[in-house]
Amino acid sequence: MEEVQNYGLTWFLYLVLAAAFLLLGAYHSRKLTFWLRIPLLALIAAMAFTPASTLQGEAWWSPAAIVMIFEIDQNGFAGFWRAGLGIIVVWILLTITSFIGRWFYRRKISKTEPSTEELTEQEG
Repeated sequence: MEEVQNYGLTWFLYLVLAAAFLLLGAYHSRKLTFWLRIPLLALIAAMAFTPASTLQGEAWWSPAAIVMIFEIDQNGFAGFWRAGLGIIVVWILLTITSFIGRWFYRRKISKTEPSTEELTEQEG
């Protein structure tokens, strides 16, 4: 395979634009319920940031979603598993990690906030 000009710069530009798209999606989805918002944003992040090898045995990488589209086009649904499995695994891990992080955060907040009994004692 021939050398691609500005391979690193292209990846950098892609990552910046994908992060901007993810932040824009997070901003516009802020009114959704947490249980719908987190899996949706995790899916977008998994599709945008999961890398996959473009060709078997090559050192070139592309976003897994793009590789998956080309694989499905060339090999049918059997090509889905080459890049799609990575997206699914990353999506599940991001979703579970986000839910666990939210649980720990809410637990920490509830411990630091004074209870109603403590508030009435302070006022009286």
